Amino acid sequence: MPKNILLTGATGFIGSKLLEALIVDWYTKRIHHLAGKYVAYVIKEGSDINENIFIDNKVDTILHTATEYGREGRLLSSVLTGNVIMPIQLIEKGLKHGLKRFINTDTFFCKPTVTPTYLKDYVASKKILREF
Repeated sequence: MPKNILLTGATGFIGSKLLEALIVDWYTKRIHHLAGKYVAYVIKEGSDINENIFIDNKVDTILHTATEYGREGRLLSSVLTGNVIMPIQLIEKGLKHGLKRFINTDTFFCKPTVTPTYLKDYVASKKILREF
């Protein structure tokens, strides 16, 4: 049973629902009512993952719901950073400090029967991480 979970993307739709379920069962706007029941870290796009997150909290499980869709003219490098590089950095740093599980979320957009062209970079980046 996980003891300390690092949940990425907790301000997004899936992440906020998952955070609420995790806290209840054992929104920046979506999660304000949960203040004081979790520790929050903000990781800016392209910044290095702070190892103190793992040291201070003894993280044994990562639930990775953060994602970059590449909407609104975002560059491919942003999509790859958010969906490939960041999760790999989390795994690498976590393994140095006792990480036991990494759970990555995906969406129905990545199913072979659903491939919207406007999200092709997102779908490709999710496949890269899945294959890694």
